[in-house]
Amino acid sequence: MEGPYSEGVREVFVQLARLAHALSEGDYSRVDELFHMTQAGRFPPEVTELAEAFGMMAVKVEAREYSLEEKNAALRQKNEELAEALRQLELQTRMKEVMARFVPQTVQARIEANPSEPGLERRERDVTVMFLDVGNYTGLSARLDPSGTSELIEAYFSSFVDRIHEGGGDINETAGDGLMVIFQDEDAWRHACEAVGVALRVRECVARLNADRAALHPPVAINIGINSGVALVGSTRIRGTGSDRWTYTASGMVTNVAARLCKLASAGAILVSSETARRIAGSYRLVGLGPHQLKNVEEPVPVFQVSETGDGRPGGWFA
Repeated sequence: MEGPYSEGVREVFVQLARLAHALSEGDYSRVDELFHMTQAGRFPPEVTELAEAFGMMAVKVEAREYSLEEKNAALRQKNEELAEALRQLELQTRMKEVMARFVPQTVQARIEANPSEPGLERRERDVTVMFLDVGNYTGLSARLDPSGTSELIEAYFSSFVDRIHEGGGDINETAGDGLMVIFQDEDAWRHACEAVGVALRVRECVARLNADRAALHPPVAINIGINSGVALVGSTRIRGTGSDRWTYTASGMVTNVAARLCKLASAGAILVSSETARRIAGSYRLVGLGPHQLKNVEEPVPVFQVSETGDGRPGGWFA
């Protein structure tokens, strides 16, 4: 190096150049050397001023890198959340495709027979409503890929869908990993008993399939909630841009309580309301679980669990 500086000062400039190069490569381990050179009186003012400039640059660059790392970490988390959301959407789409095959064609047949007046007006009827869903669905879906989860649900629902139809149940709604079933009969006692009988046969089907598939996955638990009473039953037309879609359902508090009982059930339990319990007491053994506060239901609801088949004697059988 030529110029007015001494050999020692020139060496300091060389050292500064090396430190600046190290910083440019992202090496901050030698930054203390740089700050040492900013001490007043140890080096010529030009060196001190240049070292201070490099030091400030190092601080700002490191701060920006730290901020960038934080933003990258947040972005990675968002990407992971998006990937999981997409996985769940794909799973739900597959589930809807599978579950749609279990919906009966009753409404479609009535509309095809008389499109202008299908005879599906809504009116009050005494019914028994049953909800069922896969109790450990979240854990199972975490262990299986979407196609595996769809296959599992299809296998189990296929094992008992015929039992539902044989018992007079009308599968009118599919909701994620569950079904809504309506039982109707002129005899209010009969449709309540039919619903509970179907629930017990569903449990038998699931137990057999669990035994057959024990090596493939943990046992599946189908939780069931049942309620009886007067509901508004009939069709609703949903108009779309391309076509109309009809749904046939039972609405009101009877349906709401049945759904909440299903959510309350666990480990494959069959839970019924006090009204259903009153109607089936002569045919099935019931275990009282006491009143429970259910979501969107003002007063606590007495809950009973179906234990086993009774002897058909009138008058009730409670444990």
